[in-house]
Amino acid sequence: DATIVMTARSDAKGDKAKGQVLDYLKERSINNKEIYSLTLDLSDFESVKSFPERYEKMLGSRKIDVLMNNAGAINKDFELSKNGIERTFQSNHLGPFLLTS
Repeated sequence: DATIVMTARSDAKGDKAKGQVLDYLKERSINNKEIYSLTLDLSDFESVKSFPERYEKMLGSRKIDVLMNNAGAINKDFELSKNGIERTFQSNHLGPFLLTS
């Protein structure tokens, strides 16, 4: 079985997504308990920087074989992140770059 680690901006959103994946697998008689959810807010550099430590705390030194960066936030109004950068640009570009670099 594959180990799946999903991220979301909040525990509630992550838990909901994890439940949906588990339901999807159960409906298809696939028994995979290796599904995890971690919070990750790409519009907050501290969240991004602390992610590797939180990942290691949950999963140890497991290697990541596939990483799908799927940020897609669009803010209609100009808004700055906690870091003073336009939020859409930080969430969609700078956050994923920082995470993978």
